[in-house]
Amino acid sequence: MAVEHFCVRRLSHVSTTWLMLIRFAIAVPTLTLGAVYVNASLPNVADIAIIVAVLVPLEAAIGWLQISAIQRGQQSTIGPLYGLSVVFVVLFEWGVVGELPSFSGLASIIAVVGGSLMVAGPNLFSVSGSAVSRMTGAAICGALAVTLTRWLLVSGVPPLVVAAMSYAGAAVVSIPRSVVVGRPNNWAWLFGLGCAFTGVAVFHFYGLSLAPASYVVAAKRSSIAWDVVLGWASREKLDRWQITGAAIILGGCMAFYAV
Repeated sequence: MAVEHFCVRRLSHVSTTWLMLIRFAIAVPTLTLGAVYVNASLPNVADIAIIVAVLVPLEAAIGWLQISAIQRGQQSTIGPLYGLSVVFVVLFEWGVVGELPSFSGLASIIAVVGGSLMVAGPNLFSVSGSAVSRMTGAAICGALAVTLTRWLLVSGVPPLVVAAMSYAGAAVVSIPRSVVVGRPNNWAWLFGLGCAFTGVAVFHFYGLSLAPASYVVAAKRSSIAWDVVLGWASREKLDRWQITGAAIILGGCMAFYAV
């Protein structure tokens, strides 16, 4: 995910809509071929309706909010705000799926969230308010999407099928606007963005089929530490709060191996 954020920062001059469309254009065929390869079965009509009516709009909203937020702020400051999604996941997952983390799992989640806030640090107050509000909105939408996805996977819907269908729908939503926006020409970075997004999707959906959503999302937040590293590689100025927070996040993620 940090690599995906890094590519977005390199493409900050490209329309958010085009970035979303390119991500889906690479991910959807790859995920669909994967589903066919493993002979995944199609979900029933009720599950398809949930994916189309709820999951697709959420995925479209997450993509637009997350990309536009990163384009408006430093990767090492804005990226960590998405780590707050795990707090919402714990609440939503308890209400929808009935799953709660263990005590040690909760301690790891707290470490991840605390580290995320440290990474964002005082620099957060100097970032555009629109970037902060958009990434916070992405965190809430992400928590809802993750909880719904976990519920579908627990119900028996194959991971790659959920991924391909939800992203295909989100791509369709993005097409009308991309037609009226100028085409980008940074195809190497766009291809890298699409490949990174596809890799994240595979690990994300398979992870949700194997473990509670709160654990998967918290473990994914290790990407925040890499946001700091790649932000440094982009010559963003870092402070001790960000470095310490990144270390705490990695420690919290490693603690999941003991859960």
